Amino acid sequence: MKDNSLRFLTTMTLAAVALAACADPVTAPDLTAAFAKPAPGPSNVAAGVILSSTGIVKSGDALGEYKNGVCGVTATFFYAGSNDMIMQTDSPSASDKKCVGEPVGSYPRKISIELNSNTYKGTGVNVLNIGSLAVGATGNRQVGLPMASGAPCLRVQFHIDDGGIPVTRNTTSNYTVAGSAPARCIQSDGSFTTLGTLQVNFTVKSY
Repeated sequence: MKDNSLRFLTTMTLAAVALAACADPVTAPDLTAAFAKPAPGPSNVAAGVILSSTGIVKSGDALGEYKNGVCGVTATFFYAGSNDMIMQTDSPSASDKKCVGEPVGSYPRKISIELNSNTYKGTGVNVLNIGSLAVGATGNRQVGLPMASGAPCLRVQFHIDDGGIPVTRNTTSNYTVAGSAPARCIQSDGSFTTLGTLQVNFTVKSY
C-alpha cells in the first residue's frame, strides 16, 4: 500500500512539473496596451465604442469609451463569424464588473438617444458586417441602437434596405460610423414606423 501511494504521488509530482515546464511564462500586463493586438485575427476580439457629441446617440455619462469588460460593458467584434460588432451596457454576463472608483450610479453605463426632441435611454450599439471592410474602404452597414424599457421603440434601426450608415475602416482596428439615413422604430413584434432621416457619428475600435 505504501509503495503504491508513493508511486502515485511521484507520478502526480512529475506531471505537475511537466505541466509547469510547458506553460507559457506569466508576465505582468502592460496597462497602457491592455488587450492590444496588432491586427484582428480569425478569432473574436474585444471592442470599444466612442460616442460623439453629434448625432442622435450621445454618451449620457462622463466615463469615456465603452470598453469591453469595463464598467459592465460587453463589446465584441465577431471576426470569426458574422463580422458584426455588438456593444451592450447591461449584459447579465458583465453584471459583476461594476464601475470601480467611479461615482455611485455609474453602473450600468448610460447612452442617450434623442428622438423628436425627447431623450431616451439606450443599452448598446450594433453594427452588422463591419469587419468585412478592407482598410481604407467605406461601405454602408446596418446599425442598430437597442433601447431600454419605457422608450417608444425596442430599437432604432438604420436598416440596410433603407441605405444603412456609411462606415469607414480607417486602420486595421479603427472604424468611423457616421452619416444620415432613414431610421426605423422597431417594436417587439417586428413591426416598425419610420422616424425620418437621423444622424449618427461614433468610432469603433478593436483590441
